[in-house]
Amino acid sequence: MACAETDSHRGSGGGSECPSSPLLRSLRPQTLRAPGPADAVLVLVATVVAGLAIAGSEPDPPPNPRPLTLETPGGLPLHVVQTGWVAVKRRFRELSGPASLRALAIVLDRDWTEWMPILFYVLEHDEGIVVFDTGETARVSDPDYFSCDAATGWFYRSQLRFAVRPEDELGPQLEALGLDAASVRWAVLSHLHSDHMGGMRHLTGAEFLISRRDWAGHRGALRCRIPEFVRPTLVEWRDPAFGAFASSHRVTSDGALRIVPTPGHTPGHQSLLLREGDVFTLFACDVVFDQARLDSGRGMAGIVEEVAPARASLETVSRQLRDFETRLAPAHDPGVGAERFGHVHASPPARELESSPGAGSSRK
Repeated sequence: MACAETDSHRGSGGGSECPSSPLLRSLRPQTLRAPGPADAVLVLVATVVAGLAIAGSEPDPPPNPRPLTLETPGGLPLHVVQTGWVAVKRRFRELSGPASLRALAIVLDRDWTEWMPILFYVLEHDEGIVVFDTGETARVSDPDYFSCDAATGWFYRSQLRFAVRPEDELGPQLEALGLDAASVRWAVLSHLHSDHMGGMRHLTGAEFLISRRDWAGHRGALRCRIPEFVRPTLVEWRDPAFGAFASSHRVTSDGALRIVPTPGHTPGHQSLLLREGDVFTLFACDVVFDQARLDSGRGMAGIVEEVAPARASLETVSRQLRDFETRLAPAHDPGVGAERFGHVHASPPARELESSPGAGSSRK
């Protein structure tokens, strides 16, 4: 794919960066390097410390539901697509104890969440198809998938459990919806954790919009699995305030669809905000795991890279929901469906996302 140029309708909202050398040679050395002796020692020590915490039987994953096709308040087709399931340590999902010890608390936790959906969203906008995040790849379960980054791979394998089949990936899911992956115009990535960038390889013709902060590298980013054809537009949110957010990055020419900053989970984590009249839809990804947790005051996750920005982002999202009529669509929320959006598109047949009760609870 050719390097994306900055369109005039995006104003100053972060142009593209087109390296003169192939992607893998253009990454920062510290974000992509061959595993060394220190990595091996780190993996060995961490495995011994957390051995009991990751032991236990593997529960059967639930079936993956078909895509749910809704209508936005303005009548745009919106597809809620699930690329399998993920279970995590409970302290991964909810901060407990001193924030400074959150990583150790996750590693030593022996309790697991239920299976949670791995969602991405497809919006059929008048100016082109927009994909928000790309879900996970079935290769995440391959023994060699994390061989390019041993330390990151250990964390994924020991602190998360995935259930993703090849037919659950972005490409087959779009085909089932009657959409051509090659026709996707924009792919907005919230951040570069594996369960949000695993489907990038299917979108060979899309313009990727990734925050400049996260493109520079963040913890857990699986940079070695980014396809070499990706030359992203780097987003810096230089456009005016939008909803409750102090800045934004305009995507569509009418300014109704914008990327907004929601840092904390990663330094450059971003969300997508759609405005139709007086009604907003906020695709919030990992700002919060689900709306029920946000509403109950338990929205702060343990797996945040920067605590203060994460709290500020949660407050901004809460203010968006309080001050504006807003539908919230996180990345792991089983409650995203017809009840929240109010409109179900006629085709394909809609099916609510169902979580499996207690999946992972036997791993104690």
